[in-house]
Amino acid sequence: MKAIYIHGFNSAASFGNEKITALEAAGYTVICPDLPGSPLAAIALLDHIIQGEPDDIVLVGTSLEIGR
Repeated sequence: MKAIYIHGFNSAASFGNEKITALEAAGYTVICPDLPGSPLAAIALLDHIIQGEPDDIVLVGTSLEIGR
Protein backbone atom coordinates (compact mmCIF):
# COMPACT_ATOMS: atom_id res chain seq x y z
CA MET A 1 0.00 0.00 0.00
CA LYS A 2 1.22 3.49 -0.79
CA ALA A 3 0.37 6.89 0.63
CA ILE A 4 1.35 10.37 -0.51
CA TYR A 5 1.95 12.72 2.41
CA ILE A 6 1.07 16.25 1.30
CA HIS A 7 2.77 18.85 3.47
CA GLY A 8 1.36 22.34 3.98
CA PHE A 9 2.43 25.33 1.92
CA ASN A 10 5.44 27.20 3.26
CA SER A 11 6.61 23.86 4.67
CA ALA A 12 8.67 20.92 3.41
CA ALA A 13 8.61 17.15 3.38
CA SER A 14 9.92 15.89 6.69
CA PHE A 15 10.53 12.24 7.41
CA GLY A 16 10.25 11.51 11.10
CA ASN A 17 6.98 13.48 11.12
CA GLU A 18 4.42 11.75 13.37
CA LYS A 19 1.90 11.34 10.53
CA ILE A 20 4.51 9.73 8.29
CA THR A 21 5.68 7.49 11.14
CA ALA A 22 2.09 6.39 11.81
CA LEU A 23 1.49 5.62 8.12
CA GLU A 24 4.68 3.57 7.95
CA ALA A 25 3.69 1.70 11.13
CA ALA A 26 0.34 0.91 9.49
CA GLY A 27 2.18 -0.70 6.57
CA TYR A 28 2.18 2.11 4.03
CA THR A 29 5.10 3.02 1.82
CA VAL A 30 5.08 6.82 2.08
CA ILE A 31 5.85 9.12 -0.83
CA CYS A 32 6.63 12.57 0.53
CA PRO A 33 7.48 15.04 -2.24
CA ASP A 34 8.67 18.58 -1.56
CA LEU A 35 5.88 20.58 -3.16
CA PRO A 36 6.43 23.89 -4.91
CA GLY A 37 4.89 27.01 -3.34
CA SER A 38 2.45 27.53 -6.19
CA PRO A 39 -0.85 25.68 -5.68
CA LEU A 40 -1.19 24.95 -9.41
CA ALA A 41 2.37 23.65 -9.63
CA ALA A 42 1.80 21.49 -6.52
CA ILE A 43 -1.36 20.01 -8.06
CA ALA A 44 0.51 19.30 -11.30
CA LEU A 45 3.33 17.54 -9.44
CA LEU A 46 0.92 15.43 -7.37
CA ASP A 47 -1.03 14.52 -10.50
CA HIS A 48 2.22 13.44 -12.20
CA ILE A 49 3.16 11.26 -9.23
CA ILE A 50 -0.29 9.66 -8.99
CA GLN A 51 -0.45 8.94 -12.72
CA GLY A 52 2.93 7.19 -12.51
CA GLU A 53 1.81 4.76 -9.80
CA PRO A 54 0.25 1.46 -10.88
CA ASP A 55 -1.67 0.97 -7.61
CA ASP A 56 -4.24 2.94 -5.66
CA ILE A 57 -2.76 5.60 -3.44
CA VAL A 58 -4.04 7.13 -0.23
CA LEU A 59 -3.59 10.90 0.06
CA VAL A 60 -2.82 12.27 3.52
CA GLY A 61 -2.38 15.98 4.00
CA THR A 62 -1.88 18.74 6.45
CA SER A 63 -3.06 22.31 6.24
CA LEU A 64 -2.54 23.78 2.79
CA GLU A 65 -3.33 27.25 4.06
CA ILE A 66 -1.76 30.03 2.03
CA GLY A 67 -0.84 32.87 4.35
CA ARG A 68 -3.23 34.86 6.51
